[in-house]
Amino acid sequence: MLMQNTILAATALQFADRIREREVHTPSTADEAPKRDRFSPEFRRKLVYFSLMVEVFIDMLGLGIITPMLPTYAAEMLTGKTQSVGLLIGLLFSGYALVRIFALPFFGAMSDRVGKRKLFILFGLGAYTLTSIGYVLADSYAALLTVRLIQGFSSAMVFPMVMAYVGELSPDGREGAHMGPITSASFIGMGTGPLVGGMISDLFDAKYVFLAMGVMAIISFSLIYFFVPERVPSKKKASRKGMFRAFLLNRTFSGILLYRFINAFLRGGFMAFIPLLIASLYHMSTTEVGIILACNTVLVGLLQTPFGRLADRFNNVSLVMYGNFIAAGALILLPVTGGLWGMIAAASVLGIGSALSISSAMAMTLRMGKDVNMIGSSMSMFAMAMSVGLVFSPLVAGEVNDSALGIVFVFPINGTIAVLGTIVVYFLIRNYRPASAEQSAS
Repeated sequence: MLMQNTILAATALQFADRIREREVHTPSTADEAPKRDRFSPEFRRKLVYFSLMVEVFIDMLGLGIITPMLPTYAAEMLTGKTQSVGLLIGLLFSGYALVRIFALPFFGAMSDRVGKRKLFILFGLGAYTLTSIGYVLADSYAALLTVRLIQGFSSAMVFPMVMAYVGELSPDGREGAHMGPITSASFIGMGTGPLVGGMISDLFDAKYVFLAMGVMAIISFSLIYFFVPERVPSKKKASRKGMFRAFLLNRTFSGILLYRFINAFLRGGFMAFIPLLIASLYHMSTTEVGIILACNTVLVGLLQTPFGRLADRFNNVSLVMYGNFIAAGALILLPVTGGLWGMIAAASVLGIGSALSISSAMAMTLRMGKDVNMIGSSMSMFAMAMSVGLVFSPLVAGEVNDSALGIVFVFPINGTIAVLGTIVVYFLIRNYRPASAEQSAS
């Protein structure tokens, strides 16, 4: 009897254990969810990549729509109040970039240490929304400049962090192919933005353009919040001293930063003063200005993906040099092209040259950042060099415009400076070899 009671007790305990297991697992399928997940890790990775690409497109579209009307919008505020209209318009673009110079290294290094790239992106997009309202409420040049500076600060938390996120997803040796579509989305968004902005400005009012920028920022915020997970920070940390040693004191990386400065210098003058050139010589509409800007920037975007693949297969140094020389030559000849179609042709050639050089330089930057586990810092410094170029280019162009030379000489002077700078770049990066090539050689 005692043995039977023992057996019955043991059986009852086993039965109770099974009941408890069913109570834990059956009502809630959370533990079984991973087994029944219909989406593979590869599909989820592609979904994240696609969401980032769409976010970049919408974000750059929202920024690009204010380009064709911001110079004239500021000029209306300044007319009759100062003789330095060109310089102050240039300050709007330079001030935006100047704030980025100080903010980008800070946010890049912090994102490498903390690893919360998604958090930085969301904060930046939230600030974008607020600046769109600030543009509408600005009733003076000082208020307009203040809003522009805040926008520059918030932008330092968005695009470089997205590029760093994508860089972490890209396999070694295929950085150019993976960065190409993201860069394409950014340029296509920036290129179609002026066209959309010009049409909105012509059909309605300039303030509706700023409101459209805010709507774009809200859409981008939603995409990142719902579809992009926060990545786990890397356990391998790099010291600040290592960052300066790897980047600032590296001959090749210094050359890449100088290239990015030069390319931004020639493109910055083009973007900021082409509306004034067209208005003074050809009296075209804002929509036609948007078409010219769109042809340049959209072409850069469309070519990023094929040129990104070229960057993985061919000599990056040669692609950077050829591309920047082509872009500088197109800028020098821009004022003599004449008419809408001539402007479109020159802007398109400038876009082809920029696309060829940017894709290769960005692939080089990403590879060097991977080598020292500081992708965020490398991409932020790459963007910082662009911001430095955008600071000086409109200021130089503004001084030339206000001088006896006038608007016609703005583009040849900027283009000539770009040619001389590109020659210096060659002597700095000519010995570059990717790590994969060095490993295969050994």
